[in-house]
Amino acid sequence: MNLKFEKAENRKYGYVVFLDNVEIGEADDNWGGLGSEFSISFTDTIFEISNQYKISDFFKENIGAFTIPINFEKFQNLNWANNYQTSLWLQEKNEILLSVMPDFVKWNKPYDIVNFIKKLSSVLIPYGFLVDFKDDNFLNEGFYISSNFSLDKNIYEEYERFLSIINIEVKNIFENPNLIDVDSIINKFSFPQETRQACEQYLIYFSKFLEDYGIEITSILESKNEDTFFSIKPKNSKEALSNIRDLLSFYLSLPDIQNLEITVKDYNDVSVQQLMSNIYHLKSQLFLAHSIVESKNATIESLKFSNFQKQIYIEQNLKNEEKTLDGLVTIQEFEYGSFKFDLPEIFRRLKRRFTK
Repeated sequence: MNLKFEKAENRKYGYVVFLDNVEIGEADDNWGGLGSEFSISFTDTIFEISNQYKISDFFKENIGAFTIPINFEKFQNLNWANNYQTSLWLQEKNEILLSVMPDFVKWNKPYDIVNFIKKLSSVLIPYGFLVDFKDDNFLNEGFYISSNFSLDKNIYEEYERFLSIINIEVKNIFENPNLIDVDSIINKFSFPQETRQACEQYLIYFSKFLEDYGIEITSILESKNEDTFFSIKPKNSKEALSNIRDLLSFYLSLPDIQNLEITVKDYNDVSVQQLMSNIYHLKSQLFLAHSIVESKNATIESLKFSNFQKQIYIEQNLKNEEKTLDGLVTIQEFEYGSFKFDLPEIFRRLKRRFTK
């Protein structure tokens, strides 16, 4: 890579940057306040000339971070932001970050921008995106959307991937104002067509699972294009959404647990038996689709993608330790990625309540 920094007193940042003898932007040499690394402000030219280089090639140079110009005409659903105060950064610590300063004059939605950002934060979680939203300095600094990026991709590939996801999810919220409900959880799934119906049936039963557990909710399952949206709202406003989210993560992990029958054999309540029946039905449908889908495990993984990265695994521990905890997390029964659930305690709490 032929990357050069030439001192230029008449430039805003002090240096002109050239890649393969083509000017690609300006830079200063005070990244992090240390005066040892460059931060570059690229122009659109970077897209044309950097395709042959990986992002890692840039960070092998004396670069701490660089900004990439945003095409707001292409990503039209981001146009409510202040174009001059919103920027896209790639940093050497393997983070891509969109710094967003809302344009409060442009904002003309029927809901306030704070609730919009909170909802955007929840729908971006499945992609591994983090929204940093600080109430105390929001008016001055806006908020941030960040994610890790692949060092093996070129700049345009990561730019396109990151902004396209945000643009699509913002568009979906704008077109569905009912999603702006801070008292609900919205989950987005992408199922293979061959197993979509079986997976959606399993999601529908989650409402009954929660009812048996003692939590009443209303849920809506909607299909749009190739995606499935599953919204959950507790009937009791005091019910913590975090508890429901934890139970959903547990529920979605059940089809992947080996020898689950061993754990549930001592629980005779009809609620547990019907839960197992639904798990068996889902797994049988996935098995039937095995000849179409490359593998059953990959299909089950697709059921969980709304909340967890695919590297998450499950370890089962059948010690059946009794512990007191109102929630389900940090109990040493079996692990689901960074979550730990008390599997026997959950089944003890499941009770089918019959009414006349």
